[in-house]
Amino acid sequence: MAKSPPESGDPSHRNRNWPSPLDSATFVVEIALTASARLHAGRQEGLSAALSALRLPAGCAQGDLVTLETAGARHDFLVLMRRWVASGDGLRLEVTLDHPARPVGR
Repeated sequence: MAKSPPESGDPSHRNRNWPSPLDSATFVVEIALTASARLHAGRQEGLSAALSALRLPAGCAQGDLVTLETAGARHDFLVLMRRWVASGDGLRLEVTLDHPARPVGR
């Protein structure tokens, strides 16, 4: 008979069975854009380059607001989604930004 998993209160459960991708020493955070965010970035001079150079921390969360200031204008983007991608090259965290920034879950 299969052994049942430990109770959720067991602090050793995560470390023993399910390591977090954050436990990895090396991974890359990449920025992806929704179609509307890509369209907005293409219309604003310098915004696409600023988004390409953006280095968000791994701790950014769904629903976070990211404001880029370029050429004196402020551009608000929303962290819409986070996705871990594992490949032969290692782990990468893909963070999808949306524009206009709308509340998540509506």
